[in-house]
Amino acid sequence: MELANNIELIEHVKKIIDFDCSKMIELLTKKQLFDYLDAEYSFDLPEDMIKEELQRLHEEQDPKKEELQQLHEEPGHEKEAEKRVKFAMLFMKFCAEHQLKITTEDLMKTTLNYYRETQSAKNNDFEDLDEMIKFMRKNRDFLYFLEGQALEHKVINYIIERANKDQHDVSVNALRELFDNTFNKEIKSGEV
Repeated sequence: MELANNIELIEHVKKIIDFDCSKMIELLTKKQLFDYLDAEYSFDLPEDMIKEELQRLHEEQDPKKEELQQLHEEPGHEKEAEKRVKFAMLFMKFCAEHQLKITTEDLMKTTLNYYRETQSAKNNDFEDLDEMIKFMRKNRDFLYFLEGQALEHKVINYIIERANKDQHDVSVNALRELFDNTFNKEIKSGEV
């Protein structure tokens, strides 16, 4: 990308900063929502669903591990599986109560976002978007994964749009510090 002058460069940098700040705010808001839901709702979770989610975590985290038992021994994995099951159950209940349904457009947006994220992270499993869509049609587990992502986005966005939010003006540096402190604390405690 060639920029003709300093004004274009400044505008380009502003757009990048605005985008990055929007993403940080979105992640912080979602984290607050997830923390609230986790603290407010407590119910028995089906053990078989937790075991299935532990298996998924096992495949996501380190597919080279030979024993699922090793995954149980790692701190935080069982708790993470329980949270995933809990949120999935809450989101399904929420969808039923508020008549939210995943549309084809929701699924396509989620698919496109997933593809972009894997492309930008350089860990893309697919040569192009068509290849990914073909894989999605053949692989039910991958389709269910994307549907779960679409459901999560739909419910979260629905809740956030209707929530009473306090708005504060903060500098980019203060936002970055809040973001780093929030997520670094989680990483150190093993919550992520």
